Amino acid sequence: MRGWIPLAASAALAAAAPAAAEQWRAISIDDSTGHGMAVAYADADSIARNGDEIDFDYQVRFSRPPERFDRLAGRMRIQCEARLWGSEGSAHYLGGRRVSEFSPMALQPVRPDTNGSIILDNLCGGRFLSGPVDPAAHSRAVFAGR
Repeated sequence: MRGWIPLAASAALAAAAPAAAEQWRAISIDDSTGHGMAVAYADADSIARNGDEIDFDYQVRFSRPPERFDRLAGRMRIQCEARLWGSEGSAHYLGGRRVSEFSPMALQPVRPDTNGSIILDNLCGGRFLSGPVDPAAHSRAVFAGR
């Protein structure tokens, strides 16, 4: 399976906690993380396109999260043609409570054959891996099916 970017890097790439969303859709499923399988989601209602640049609310759920958090969430920016991504900040959450925050990260190259590459390809191509879902329930079902 394609490689997942290291947790610290993925944390820096997601952004500030998204508001309650109604249109979460899976954008990547990966089983090569340091925390088991991971499912990444984008809030379709939050997607803002400006040319080939896309801003969106993002979260990732892990099948074996550490005790200190159960998801990573924030706001991300990608540039499709240049294959760059960055964030306005991000945070770890545990049971709905923010437990740590990460500084914004400037746009940087997305490495080929990584989860980031899958996310960029799907969003730039206007593709989702699911219809609207509840990320907590959907990720539990994905993890149980693997």
